[in-house]
Amino acid sequence: LYICTHNRCRSILSEAISNYTSAKTIEARSAGSQPVGEVHPLSLKYLEEAGIPTAGLQSQSWHEFQEWAPDVVITVCDNAAGETCPVWFGKAIRLHWALKDPSKVEGSDEEKATAFRQTIDLVKSRVKEMDAVFGSDVDEAEKIARLEAVGAKHVTSKIEPAPVKVLYICTHNRCRSILSEAISNYTSAKTIEARSAGSQPVGEVHPLSLKYLEEAGIPTAGLQSQSWHEFQEWAPDVVITVCDNAAGETCPVWFGKAIRLHWALKDPSKVEGSDEEKATAFRQTIDLVKSRVKEMDAVFGSDVDEAEKIARLEAVGAKHVTSKIEPAPVKVLYICTHN
Repeated sequence: LYICTHNRCRSILSEAISNYTSAKTIEARSAGSQPVGEVHPLSLKYLEEAGIPTAGLQSQSWHEFQEWAPDVVITVCDNAAGETCPVWFGKAIRLHWALKDPSKVEGSDEEKATAFRQTIDLVKSRVKEMDAVFGSDVDEAEKIARLEAVGAKHVTSKIEPAPVKVLYICTHNRCRSILSEAISNYTSAKTIEARSAGSQPVGEVHPLSLKYLEEAGIPTAGLQSQSWHEFQEWAPDVVITVCDNAAGETCPVWFGKAIRLHWALKDPSKVEGSDEEKATAFRQTIDLVKSRVKEMDAVFGSDVDEAEKIARLEAVGAKHVTSKIEPAPVKVLYICTHN
């Protein structure tokens, strides 16, 4: 994955050249931390002049590649090299090429053309060496040493801590789980990435859930009642049931090794009485969820083991759950030549 802040010139050239000259060894993409949304026209012009295909090249955010899991991340501009990298870069080898930006060259058309052609030739030579290195049977340290010998710099960069993915479950996913999702994402977005779902979702959010979240200044855009099966690919780190019915249900196998907690919140939507009594029930639930999310934020932002995290969460009202898991179906692929 080639990274340049705006993803319109050097990273684009590197992507196109890699995929054209070394497709058997390298699968390349490019992205930016602040993409401008369009490729520099001279990048396309001089790639095409060199006989390198440009179809499909686009300026896009590095967050588009969260599921792609690059093996190597190469920053090609100094701005990008100094930025904090997304946690999903994981264990990718980080390199920096420090290419001069040909699109910044001022002067005649020929001077601009020379700058682009020289950059293309330099990228070609580096990709050629990278092709040879990654096609060889040497360890990572030797690969890095060989790449540094031809102008790459090995980078150990600051990594953003990964937010903990929390999935709130309530049978119908219209009130308590919705409140919990909205509050978590509003108050603890740096530590917690929250979603909510139901085993039997009703398909609409309770109107008073939205009313009292908005009263508390908490955004409600995008909240919806949906099935827990919508999150099969999401892989939550923590699953919290907020109603007793959901706590007793058999959980999908894709919950995997997620920490299972139960909060046993009373359902404010079931309160009968005056409008003020209903309002009080919702406000109290919102305050309770806020306090639990605050503690969860502190716990998951701390450097303690899982047992200690669970103990601290149980101390503020959570119950650790060991739940029955559905058996995973065996995946069978039948093959016949002509299918």
